[in-house]
Amino acid sequence: MNSQTYSGLFCVFINPYKMLPIYTDSVANMYVNKRRAEMPPHLFAVSDEAFRNMMTDKENQSMLITGESGAGKTENTKKVIAYFATIGSGNKNQKSVGS
Repeated sequence: MNSQTYSGLFCVFINPYKMLPIYTDSVANMYVNKRRAEMPPHLFAVSDEAFRNMMTDKENQSMLITGESGAGKTENTKKVIAYFATIGSGNKNQKSVGS
């Protein structure tokens, strides 16, 4: 089941209201330093692209995570922050990404 898709520049997430194994360390590691078109749509793909653009272009980046109450905004934000912390530290195998 794919709960994410691209719509232009946006990545649309559908909250299936159940736990899916899509935010694990191994999934996160698959997206490190990959181009958007190389991997299926995912929160980690958007996160990685924003991080790489920030480092390459030396310009601030932003991500908009929006949705209704209970849609998973807080959980997705936590995943983005953990991803940034992991790739920013240079240790892509750090356990905090999937936690």
